[in-house]
Amino acid sequence: MGVILLELKGEKLMSNQFAAITLISDLTTVRHYCHRTGIDKIPDVAKDYLVVNYNLIQSFFASVTSNTTDIEREELYENHRELDSSAISSSFYQMVGRMVDQAKRHGRRIVILEDDVHMILRALEYAKYCSHGTVAIVLPEMSPIVKWLE
Repeated sequence: MGVILLELKGEKLMSNQFAAITLISDLTTVRHYCHRTGIDKIPDVAKDYLVVNYNLIQSFFASVTSNTTDIEREELYENHRELDSSAISSSFYQMVGRMVDQAKRHGRRIVILEDDVHMILRALEYAKYCSHGTVAIVLPEMSPIVKWLE
């Protein structure tokens, strides 16, 4: 597992868990921004966020599918209320991964909906519970995203 980075609410977090939680927090902020402003399409700065964090996001998706089976993700789902059953199958990660690929390939030219961000979030929630091996501390760029949405 990664290096212990910090303690949150009495629970020791590994660097990769903290990075996943940071991505989740930032992308949740994007969703709230869309709801608050009444827009369906995410703003360009949120597309930029997905592009600059592409490698980190894709590494989490790959880690989830390579380190857990569908059955193990189903067990995680049963034990963690914040997880969504739609993100259990490996095919879900392939679909979400292609969406993030499109964001990187097309940047600001692509339309990304708030619901697309919700799909990414559902996948990242599982990453908090998966082993990612020993990794260097990598934190998301452009975080916290709230300062870019103002």
